[in-house]
Amino acid sequence: MSEVKPLEVLPECQTSFSDLKLSVGLLERDVLAQVKISDKLAEAVDKIQELNASLCGMIKIHELMHERTSEDVRDLEHQIELLRAAPKEEPEVTKNTKKTLDQLNKWKWMLIGGAAVLGWILAHLKWGVIVQLFGG
Repeated sequence: MSEVKPLEVLPECQTSFSDLKLSVGLLERDVLAQVKISDKLAEAVDKIQELNASLCGMIKIHELMHERTSEDVRDLEHQIELLRAAPKEEPEVTKNTKKTLDQLNKWKWMLIGGAAVLGWILAHLKWGVIVQLFGG
């Protein structure tokens, strides 16, 4: 058999082979840079997804609190309406106090009237007659 000779590189191909080698090296570097960028973008997307899940949870909690607050406001408004519609009853203490004041006012006017009558009588009587009645 014939002997296998190593491939000979022609001189004009030698420069294009070097250019090709250089281009492949540059492409490898670009691919590595793109892989790094892709990894960072994947991390950013993961963080955004986590943030989105957290925000969704916060929105759900806020909606629940809003519903509860709205229910509380409706309940309070209903209770206010019931209080406004309810007949106004005076407490027992107030009734007793008014009764006592009315009695005191009656006595006061009776005493004033009695004092006025007594004053009129004393003003129109003669003192000599009073002294004879009591003194003797």
